[in-house]
Amino acid sequence: LEKVPKDLPPDTALLDLQNNKITEIKDGDFKNLKNLH
Repeated sequence: LEKVPKDLPPDTALLDLQNNKITEIKDGDFKNLKNLH
């Protein structure tokens, strides 16, 4: 991955972003993921 995916289901509770090429996490990237730990 090079960017945080925009189409994640709103009920996502676990998101493993290890071993990727993401260099920036923007404000709001996870705003709709209320169950994210």
